[in-house]
Amino acid sequence: MKEIINDILLGSSFESVKSFEFGELYQNRKNDVFYYWLVVQTDSLTPDLINSIQDEYFDECKKVVDSPSFNKNTSLLILYETETNPSEIMKGLVQLIEEDPYQFKKYVIPYTNEALTDLKDQIKTEIYENVKLLISDNSVFQDYKSDYNNYNWRHLLYTVAHKLPFLELLIEENQSIANMDDMSKELIEGDNFSEYYLKLNEFIAGEDFANLEELNLNDLIKKIEE
Repeated sequence: MKEIINDILLGSSFESVKSFEFGELYQNRKNDVFYYWLVVQTDSLTPDLINSIQDEYFDECKKVVDSPSFNKNTSLLILYETETNPSEIMKGLVQLIEEDPYQFKKYVIPYTNEALTDLKDQIKTEIYENVKLLISDNSVFQDYKSDYNNYNWRHLLYTVAHKLPFLELLIEENQSIANMDDMSKELIEGDNFSEYYLKLNEFIAGEDFANLEELNLNDLIKKIEE
């Protein structure tokens, strides 16, 4: 799994800064602002990751990167291999870790060895480009939807797409806006944000959206939350 993530990061203009015993630190510079990702592999997904271990990670990284950007532009990606269906296990714990506001922005990718092996078979070579092509392939997405309850390599593929917001997708000519909208809804519902999604859609379809220029930020947020 680390090989796939490494290729995606390098393909997305990140570079490796430092290899630690616990993981790999990457950085990317955009408009004089640095962004950092720390990728770690764990065989134990526990609250200790946010209660104590993340402080050690943060302190060690700060010894290498002493930049104001690091304090607010650093994400922690946690790779966790499990023998249990990742769609069912410890959903509350994953949410607890990802919503923890301290030190890093956090993302967890749980996966099975079988799903990873099958994904590698699909990707073959040119990992970065082929991952993007698979994510944007409408037939792959439709198969993912039709077999949603059976965890497989497609679930892992779209988890990667969801957890790596910097990943620029290749939208094919036959990939309609409606299909991309369906994909967004699937990923949002997977993280229990469907209610927010519906509210946002209702707002966009309403009169207030047409008068968007007349709203300030606070009014806009209140309208969406109504």
